[in-house]
Amino acid sequence: MPQFSAPQELVDTIIDELQDDYLSLTSCSLVSRSFSFQTRPHLFRHIDLAGGPLSAKFHQLTLSSPHIPTYVKDLTIFDNAFFEDRHAMEILRSLVDLGTIELRHSHVSSLPKVASALSNISITSVVLSFTTFFSVSIFCALMNRCFPGVRNLEMSNVLVPTITDADFAIPKRSCTMETLRIKLDDVNNQILRIIAEGALGALTELHTLTTIGCPEGDAAPPFRKLLLLPSLRVLRLRNLQYGLSLPDPVPLLHLHTIVLNMICLQYHTHCVSPLLWLTSCLSMDPQKISSVQHITIIYTVYQKHGDLPIESDIMAWEALDRLLSHPRMSALKSFRVVVDGDSDHPEGTIFHPKTVIEDSCTYLRSRESLFTVQVVDRVDYDAFQL
Repeated sequence: MPQFSAPQELVDTIIDELQDDYLSLTSCSLVSRSFSFQTRPHLFRHIDLAGGPLSAKFHQLTLSSPHIPTYVKDLTIFDNAFFEDRHAMEILRSLVDLGTIELRHSHVSSLPKVASALSNISITSVVLSFTTFFSVSIFCALMNRCFPGVRNLEMSNVLVPTITDADFAIPKRSCTMETLRIKLDDVNNQILRIIAEGALGALTELHTLTTIGCPEGDAAPPFRKLLLLPSLRVLRLRNLQYGLSLPDPVPLLHLHTIVLNMICLQYHTHCVSPLLWLTSCLSMDPQKISSVQHITIIYTVYQKHGDLPIESDIMAWEALDRLLSHPRMSALKSFRVVVDGDSDHPEGTIFHPKTVIEDSCTYLRSRESLFTVQVVDRVDYDAFQL
């Protein structure tokens, strides 16, 4: 290996700057041993395995450099080939510091042979994407046997092809899950239902729920059940679309943070807007003191002509403003509105979204320290953890 002498402080700075740039870090690791040793924790922080030659190559690396597996914190497994690979068990047993695992493009028809190895790793985050389960029972078995200590679960494009009313045993233990992120449009309703009914254990620790899409049809009852969990504190709802039905309101006064993203493709005058739905939820239990501290409303407006939903929602804004002025809502510390999209009306005119909202919210406007309305060209949804 070439020898390159550089101050340690410079080496540290370079690695800190490039820690998320895999190709540049790889180049640095070939420059000198100083770089080689210090880049390894970053280069091996996340690995992808799919069985076959790739798994065999990584297995050989674990034998020649036993310290390498300790660097692996995130693992993505593609398809089922890895579970059947002859090196899978040894590889998984070596990943003693693994915290996050993702199953991608997999078809799970039975409990993997490596279940015992997975259950002995302290995996706290599980991501399921483009994954099909033979039945809801297989989903339950995988989660309960392989990931008993999961704290964060994220699901998108998760399917159960057969509609069944299969029985599942409800664990006596409580579920350790603290955050759940689910793309409602792409995740089978059976999966949502069994989670809400306690198939992974009682959801006594669930603190944060993030959903993408509208909870329509069969998704509505389990969605409402999750919202009512006493432990829930943070609710983030993305892509609640005008014109699609919303579930019946539920009390949300136990929450601390609410982020609501409303999408308007074409406004429907006879539908209940997500803003009215939120107002109804916060209006329930009128004798109870609210714990809500932070509310963020994000409009995503795609239509370029006609009445914007913001204009038609003036009465809804006024109703919400009146509600928030009540003493029982005094815990509120911030109310932020972000309008994403172009408006037909120039900023400063009476029909500009910012003006419409501010004029409708007389109480909030009087609380300048907590009320902001911002118009942007594009919302950074990651900044809102949506």
